[in-house]
Amino acid sequence: MGYIMMLKDKTVLIVDDDDGYREILCDEFEYAGAKVHSAENGMKAFEIVKSQKIDAVVSDIRMPGGSGVYLLDQIKKSYPETPIVMLISAFSDLSTEDAYNKGADALFSKPCDLSQLIQAVHLSLKPKNERLVRKFERLASDFKVEITSTSLKEAIETQVLSLGRGGMFVAGQWESLNIGSRVSYQLMSNNKVKQIFEGIGVCRWIRKEPEMGLVPGIGIEFSDLSQESLKSLENILIQLRPRAFIPKGTDGD
Repeated sequence: MGYIMMLKDKTVLIVDDDDGYREILCDEFEYAGAKVHSAENGMKAFEIVKSQKIDAVVSDIRMPGGSGVYLLDQIKKSYPETPIVMLISAFSDLSTEDAYNKGADALFSKPCDLSQLIQAVHLSLKPKNERLVRKFERLASDFKVEITSTSLKEAIETQVLSLGRGGMFVAGQWESLNIGSRVSYQLMSNNKVKQIFEGIGVCRWIRKEPEMGLVPGIGIEFSDLSQESLKSLENILIQLRPRAFIPKGTDGD
């Protein structure tokens, strides 16, 4: 186990109605150095969030007495900066698109690799300049996405692009792209022929057909940004103040 004391001085709330699995998670996060609180459902968990300083939340979705969806909605409404990692089972009532759109910072299928789960929580608590900025030579990507528009405002208004706290929706048909692929992205303004931001991210979901008024496209999680791109992106997000981590997209006609 390479995560001993990784979460030292952090407080993590574990939420799961399965007593055994909840105990396993609590033990692992304590081993990683975290102070741990736990709850068996979303309603009890939110009471803890309101009364204690919680740095991050790890929650199941389906729970009697208050679901993880309820908890996610309440946390992002009242404490939008608190990262929450969702545990999704095969029978989850929440799709990947919806979870990221509601503000979840990461998703894991149950049962999950506990070391990867702890790594994800550790990463979610890092400042953006440590989490997203490119530290080494640019990594290779599997796919390239280029967006050129007169302005960011036009790209959003014309349904080409939608930005979230940790990723973006890009409209279009991307036939050769797979979920989990590394995607290089570049947003350019053809008004002054300049780059707005660029980087490499991970494709988290793909919508191949129009659905519920939403146009086809992909959800990309940001990573591997240049320092200049991160500054540009942060300025944009300050203006937009999105709740979604990766938005589902913009409404179709």
